[in-house]
Amino acid sequence: MKSRLASVLMMTFAGILFTAGLSSAQFAGGGPKPGDVYKEFVYNHTTNNWRVTDPNVNLTKYPEAAAFLPNPVLQLNVDDLQNATRAEVVIDFWGGHDGTTGKRFRFNGNSWIAIPELHQLDTSIVTPPAGNMYMQQVNHLIPVPLSHLKTGVNTFEGTSGPNSWGWGQWGWYGVVLRVYYNPSTKTYPTGRIVSPQTGMVLTENPTVEAETSGSVDRVEFIAHYEGYDGDGDGVYKDWQRDYHRTPWTDSIRLRNHVGTATASPFQAVWNTQWLPDQVPGEVKLIARIRGTNGYWYVTDEVTGLSFERSQSVQLYKPTGVPSVFWVRAGQTKSCKVFIPTLDNAVEAVMLVKTWNGNEKNATFHTKVNGWTTPKYGLDHLYSYDVIPVPLSALQAGENTVSFYSATVHHGIEIMWPGPAILVRYAQDQSTSPAITGQPEDRIVLLGATATFSVTAGGAAPLSYQW
Repeated sequence: MKSRLASVLMMTFAGILFTAGLSSAQFAGGGPKPGDVYKEFVYNHTTNNWRVTDPNVNLTKYPEAAAFLPNPVLQLNVDDLQNATRAEVVIDFWGGHDGTTGKRFRFNGNSWIAIPELHQLDTSIVTPPAGNMYMQQVNHLIPVPLSHLKTGVNTFEGTSGPNSWGWGQWGWYGVVLRVYYNPSTKTYPTGRIVSPQTGMVLTENPTVEAETSGSVDRVEFIAHYEGYDGDGDGVYKDWQRDYHRTPWTDSIRLRNHVGTATASPFQAVWNTQWLPDQVPGEVKLIARIRGTNGYWYVTDEVTGLSFERSQSVQLYKPTGVPSVFWVRAGQTKSCKVFIPTLDNAVEAVMLVKTWNGNEKNATFHTKVNGWTTPKYGLDHLYSYDVIPVPLSALQAGENTVSFYSATVHHGIEIMWPGPAILVRYAQDQSTSPAITGQPEDRIVLLGATATFSVTAGGAAPLSYQW
């Protein structure tokens, strides 16, 4: 089987190592693990209660902010806390107005729980700014003390601190409260993945299947591999899924995973059309099984999976992403994507996440080098889009993805970690070494540590020289 072998090459100054990405992002690898038993309690925000505003907003400068105050107190029913062992929330979180500080929430009037900033999860940022650094729609995963919860109706609310220009604000589109239990005290379904099995080599679009016992109404399959960062925490190699809610008519739920089955036989076809090439044996798979009584169970992992394919798919990540990738009032902002070669390329797509990417009556566009993309995105909502890009629009080497908006209203937000490009090649790309991720610029204080990393692909062993 042929596949890409990735190697990360680093050069460090001053003897202290900082990774170039989000090394300890809160959502990466988090959530239910094999053997866990839990329940989920869901709240879907509406157009009237999704914004959270600084109570001390400058109403003289921004009188329209008064429409969002006071911040709403919301209600969530929890029907079982007996023998609970821990709890956490998944938030479909919009980063809000740039520079907003003090983003917090609480249950039942208890102490406030802080929502972390991306720079608190990224150790490469030596001198972090106040408030959110990047435009973001992140699925934060945050522990909640069991003592803050009660059986029955729970209240919850958010609050916000200021930002530098007088209107601190963030938003949440939905919340999943997940409560874990001592398995010996609950009645729950069980099961296992029967296909694929550990160590198997898979072909394109494989069927995955789980067998279950007990009364089951839902099975969700999730894979761990190197792919685009869907949940927004900046981690590419992760359990690939997200909880972004869009549009308003949808409920917050698991999305962009391998697949869901709601009836026996519990099978799903894994669409691997744009799955990037993986290191052999490093793909993993789990299933989450829900009983008709609402309790979930997580199967053991299936590990050591590989893919055999006739063509190669390479993921090229963005670099030089602006810290405030918010485009309005005649601005143009851009980032870079380095593509080492287009030899034998047969097609390409751009992956991009935006907020307000298609504002009504606004003049705006996205360009890949000199080529203008079709319109995409949603008005004042999050959108994840896969946009076909003609190969003629790309070039071997550095490519520029730029965004323009003329509106003096909100404008377009390009969500962290920025747009990526997938290229499909007619033959395997693993034999010849090639740089797939260029070093990024670093700005640090005099005497501080700077780390530069480069990602390369090719057949092992790889060697390098700075």
